[in-house]
Amino acid sequence: MVEHKKHVEKETVVLADIDNDEHKKASLMVQRPNGNIVRASLYDRNGIDTNWIIGAEYELRNIELNLRTDGGRFLTSDGGFSVKKTGECSDFDFDFLILGDTHFGYRNRSRNMDTRYTNGYELNVLDRIIQFSDSWGVDAVLHTGDLFDHKINARDYKKVESSFRRLGEMDVDILFVTGNHDQEVMNKVRSINELSNVKRLDDKSNWGTVSGNNVMGRRSNDFYSLSDFDWQKFEEEYGGPNIFLAHPEGLDPDSSTFSELPEKIDKRWTMFFGHHHEEKEVWGSNLSNLRAIYTGFPAKLDDGGSVWRLQGGNGFHRITSHSLKKAD
Repeated sequence: MVEHKKHVEKETVVLADIDNDEHKKASLMVQRPNGNIVRASLYDRNGIDTNWIIGAEYELRNIELNLRTDGGRFLTSDGGFSVKKTGECSDFDFDFLILGDTHFGYRNRSRNMDTRYTNGYELNVLDRIIQFSDSWGVDAVLHTGDLFDHKINARDYKKVESSFRRLGEMDVDILFVTGNHDQEVMNKVRSINELSNVKRLDDKSNWGTVSGNNVMGRRSNDFYSLSDFDWQKFEEEYGGPNIFLAHPEGLDPDSSTFSELPEKIDKRWTMFFGHHHEEKEVWGSNLSNLRAIYTGFPAKLDDGGSVWRLQGGNGFHRITSHSLKKAD
């Protein structure tokens, strides 16, 4: 008998290769008897009928943890499999709102415009950030760069500054990295960075621990590819778990395999990347403790745009996407 305790991270519906049927898949954080926590997948084709509750603790019996050739893990049973809930969902230790490429001031462009983004909705995103932060009880807003558009004017900057001051009154910190458009309006970047609740993560002195996570970042022209950062050295010096923000122009979400990373990364890394304006989620192909999110463009109209929410505690992280679609 093999017994594991684990946390449910999420439940989703996926199309399995077996019989071309749809199967439920629970993505689990499994704590091994040696204390290590790994991610694994559990499919209902094994006769599992469990209403998973996010964040609750379960005990699994008569089950084996298997390793795929690509480094992924899955759970199987030869029979007699059982699931027993042993603990209710507890409060998360931290709650972060993550977004990027807000391009505040985009409405002022006269050329090089994407017609999906020209209605000025980017400033309404500020109101939604405040709404989410208030209703969720957010600890910090993490921003992956291009906070401002290069056409930001004084009027729009005042709107941003006022909203960030409001977040400060709510005890919400704002941590951001500099994007390529921000670099064209560095006077605005330096000015917003003077607010007491705002930290620019380009400055290594602003790296720090937020609710038990090392949070760091690299600006656009200092981080072009994954090889521009010494991951192993950071782990040796700081440990983990780690949250990394960057605005890499050279890291294409459609072709990223993370093969440039060292074969062995011991700590959990959750990376959030800006610049590409398209949302995508990637798991490291050979690194089960690596997860990367391309944060997208929140003011996008065709699918509403979205922000990301990172919650965690008790040994696991949960990442969800939340639409900012403007009401009709």
